[in-house]
Amino acid sequence: MHETAGRTTSFFPLRTNVEYFALPEGYLSLEARLKEASLLYDQLILEAGMYMAFIGPKMSIDLWVPYEQMTADMLEDRFPVTGGQFLIKIDEHEIVSPTERRFISEFHSMLRTLPMEEASWMSVLNFSLDPKAKDFARTLAESVLEGAESAMPEGSASLKWKLIGNLTQDLVLSSAIRSAVSMDPLHSPILERVAAALGGGAPSKGFVALKVMVPRIGGLSWDAVLEERDEPSVRAFREKVFALEELARQGVAEGATEEDIRREVKNLLIDELAQEVESRFTTPGRVAKGVTKEAIVEMILFVGQFGVPGISVPVKILEGMAELDKERKSWIASFLRLRRV
Repeated sequence: MHETAGRTTSFFPLRTNVEYFALPEGYLSLEARLKEASLLYDQLILEAGMYMAFIGPKMSIDLWVPYEQMTADMLEDRFPVTGGQFLIKIDEHEIVSPTERRFISEFHSMLRTLPMEEASWMSVLNFSLDPKAKDFARTLAESVLEGAESAMPEGSASLKWKLIGNLTQDLVLSSAIRSAVSMDPLHSPILERVAAALGGGAPSKGFVALKVMVPRIGGLSWDAVLEERDEPSVRAFREKVFALEELARQGVAEGATEEDIRREVKNLLIDELAQEVESRFTTPGRVAKGVTKEAIVEMILFVGQFGVPGISVPVKILEGMAELDKERKSWIASFLRLRRV
């Protein structure tokens, strides 16, 4: 997690978020990721313009187009991501290559449909690396390629080099702007391997734990997300999310899968909720006749809300949960609201 002047920032670069644009349904996954980042971080930075890359078995070409030069044809011509050919001109020579993979990404189209396009905490900015930074990113890519290759999809050496090259470039860029970096499902496993090879933690934290704590977060409305950002308890909630994920990562073996981390987060969350529930009642371990704190935790996690038809909840439990909600600055207040929406 990166902080600048006490504020946390999440950066969405173009090159390592191309997978969200590979299929039409990827937009839903990207929107869900933006909702998660909006709850987890104070500020969001998205890279402006459009990124395009054409990768063949032995060569590749890519370019960045400024927002002002983007055309309707560019926006419409996204699919398919494989097949066809591309041409490279070198001096007077033209080289034609089959297209193994094509990448196209841009955030502007989606942002125009979202209610926070003009939000003060979200910026869409142009970025470029100077020659020294590019050289460093290339050197870094060369040093970690072998260790990260097992996390890459099957493909040519050209494709794998493009993946690792884009990843290290975005890592250098995110470091320069002192921001956590959010990458798509294609690059995230590679990022984990690179981070491990460099002896650091996950560059973008909180997303795994948040999905455990609020499984339906992608289905939340933007109104609910934006309202929660303004709640006094959201900062404590963020701190709890980051803390649980950090503890979970420390509690699993090296090389553990995301599913292992999720399972550990869930166990830690159950312990945290049990402590929160028990601390609000005078009789330790039992909050109402025939109802234990464990039963309440189970209802919170697996029912998600109270008053569900067919489920009888004792009055004392309702009173206790209402008391939790009154603690506006406690992480549990945001947690309960997000679970109930």
